[in-house]
Amino acid sequence: MIDIFDIEADGLKPTKIHCLSVMKNGKLFSTTDYDKMRAFFRNAKIIGGHNIYRYDIPNIERLLDIKVECKLVDTLPLSWYLEPARKRHGLAEWGEEFGVPKPKVDDWENLAVEEYIHRCEEDVKINTKLWERQWKQLFKLYGEPDKVWKFIDYIMFKMDCAAEQERSRWKLDVVHCKTTLKKLEKLKEEKVEELRLAMPHVPVMASKEKPKKMYLKNKPNTLSEQGKAWVALLEEQGLPEDYEGVVEYIKDWKEPNPGSHEQIKSWLYSLGWVPETFAYKRNKETGEVKKIEQVQQDKTLGPGLCASVKKLYGKEPKLEILDGLSILTHRISVLNGFLNNVDDEGYVQAKVQGLTNTLRFKHEVVVNLPGVDKPYGADIRGCLVAPEGYELVGSDMSSLEDRCKQHYMWPYDPEYVKEMMTPDFDPHIDLAVFAKALTKQQADAHKRGEENHKGVRKIYKAVNYAAVYGAGGPRVAITAGVSTNEGYKLVDAYWQRNWSVKRIAEDQIVKVCNGMKWLFNPVSGFWYSLRHEKDRFSTLNQGTGVYCFDTWVRHIREERPQLTAQFHDEVVLCIRKGFREQCTALLHRAMDKTNKFLNLNRELECSIEYGDSYSDIH
Repeated sequence: MIDIFDIEADGLKPTKIHCLSVMKNGKLFSTTDYDKMRAFFRNAKIIGGHNIYRYDIPNIERLLDIKVECKLVDTLPLSWYLEPARKRHGLAEWGEEFGVPKPKVDDWENLAVEEYIHRCEEDVKINTKLWERQWKQLFKLYGEPDKVWKFIDYIMFKMDCAAEQERSRWKLDVVHCKTTLKKLEKLKEEKVEELRLAMPHVPVMASKEKPKKMYLKNKPNTLSEQGKAWVALLEEQGLPEDYEGVVEYIKDWKEPNPGSHEQIKSWLYSLGWVPETFAYKRNKETGEVKKIEQVQQDKTLGPGLCASVKKLYGKEPKLEILDGLSILTHRISVLNGFLNNVDDEGYVQAKVQGLTNTLRFKHEVVVNLPGVDKPYGADIRGCLVAPEGYELVGSDMSSLEDRCKQHYMWPYDPEYVKEMMTPDFDPHIDLAVFAKALTKQQADAHKRGEENHKGVRKIYKAVNYAAVYGAGGPRVAITAGVSTNEGYKLVDAYWQRNWSVKRIAEDQIVKVCNGMKWLFNPVSGFWYSLRHEKDRFSTLNQGTGVYCFDTWVRHIREERPQLTAQFHDEVVLCIRKGFREQCTALLHRAMDKTNKFLNLNRELECSIEYGDSYSDIH
């Protein structure tokens, strides 16, 4: 039996707990007594709450000076998992759905304790209903209590990792961050001015009707001043003298506004722009979906201009200013994110804000960091440092998604997997050779550094990354920067070379449960929400990669719990200087345990870097 609890405290960084409320065996009780609170947490076997890993438990342990050692169930990540289409997962939103309104409290310090208890008890009622709903959903999905608890334990481990990252924090070089921000803001100002000078002036439109007094009163055949102006306007607009309608004309020209999306798009259209990226906005009242053309490329591709805009560089080279400006705007937002979230001791937290359908964390604060090989990437990553006397450790699982893909391909196409496992195998060059874009001799010369075929490789890299996750010809064409017709040919080449991927996808178990599709992962033993049929392989492969990574992190933390951050297939630790040898041994030892536990068809490996800042290690 699980006890659902909540606390009310005096803020997000509390100094006191006002009360504890608990639903135990269907009965609700509350207390303001710290000793009774301690007794509850010491005696409990399984307790549940909402966002307890990152708020309630850390503050309970700090303010009550205890260690909570019972099993924890956090309904927030379970809501992320079970309700992937839901936009808001807070208890207030769930309360509205359950008909139990969450009481509003604006003052966390001066109200009567009865008001805090009332709010706390209502939260417990909401969360009890949420947990009961989630247990039914999980049992329906997994069928057996043991399987449900295995999954819950996995998600709770992930939340423990998230809580550890927030506890550990990451040192921010505030001086370097502010200096870099100032530098980039100055560059942005210069870019904005460059763009203003490059953009065409904006016409100020006016309209005019035929004047009532076209002729002089005493001289009916002589045009009045208004009449003369009207005739001149008609002539200027190329309209006949007997035109009777309203005439629209350019009254004046004004300076362009580089911050106006409308003016930017108007400029692009004047150059023959054919948009390729769109956003879709639904009208809440009518349900009508509006298609909105986008100047920036799809967010999944990172910051930068859409390829459709870059195609116009030949007509107007100054459009490149737009690309530089979008990159600067993104970099400035990252730096502002650091400074807006740095604490009094100069640290930020690598926070999480959700789960993808493959159970990978969605990040915030430390998120979307450009690589050191990208514009201003080294400066931005250089803001995240180790405290004095310590250094950062960055360790990546080598080619994780490729190795997971090879694990699944092995029973279907072992010869191709053997090729993939050769030391100099390059999947993008391999596909280019298969599609006859390069000869075998050219490919070998490229690998030896005797010839340069980076342009061709870039195209087939785009194909590999897009097609494996269900992209069709038009999408691949945009990603690779080729014609739509060529995009279809590239996709055909990909599937001829990777025929087994389709077979793998077709052979997976998919079922409908709780009103949505779920795909079973044979490696993890878990079910993953499936958005579209074309996402079968991506959901399988990425979900496997996440599970492999989490398994490795689990084995690392069995010996050393500390975590600074984790991204995709990379873990960041902070160690005292002088302990590199021990840390390297630990990471490899954890990888050995991971390989033995998973027993995949392809062995997993990791690379390790050490340095004083994030730019040194990744």
